[in-house]
This record gives sequence, structure tokens and C-alpha cells, in this order.
Amino acid sequence: MTLNLEAHLLEGIDVFDFLQLIVSTPKDLAGKSYLLVTKSLLSQLPQTTIDTIDYCLKHDFVEIKELGRSNEYWITRKGLEYYYIEDSRGARFKVS
Repeated sequence: MTLNLEAHLLEGIDVFDFLQLIVSTPKDLAGKSYLLVTKSLLSQLPQTTIDTIDYCLKHDFVEIKELGRSNEYWITRKGLEYYYIEDSRGARFKVS
């Protein structure tokens, strides 16, 4: 993970921003987007970012693949639809 992505996660992000981080990462061979986050970084995240990730998991915007020392967060079709709708409206949704 690049320092820029880490900085965004450590700032505290909303749902749209989390999905945007995933969408903006390079795609795998199948053309799918995911974000790799180390467990050490996860332990440093502010509560707002943790709440955002939990919200995305609960509402099926992302799927998680737990690896040894990291997690992969894969955007789902539902997450992509939400992202593109919000992007076209210029709207933001904050988890409170």
C-alpha cells in the first residue's frame, strides 16, 4: 500500500472515499478492484474509518478476504453501483 493510501485511511474517511480508494487502485487480471490493508495499519485506523469499513461490509459494498498479515477489500457490484450513483450526484454519505 502506498503512503498516500495509508494517509487517507488514517485521516478518517467516509463510505464514498473508501470506495473511491478501491476503485482507483490498479485492477487485477480479471478487471476487479481491491485494496490491500495490512493488519498493522488496521490497528492504527481511527474509529471513523473502522466504522466506514464495517458499514461497507454490512451493506455488501465490499467483501473481505482475510490473509495472514493483511486483508483485501474487494468492491462488489452493489458497491460499484453506489459509488457511480454518488459520484454522478457529487454527493457524500458520512457514517455517524
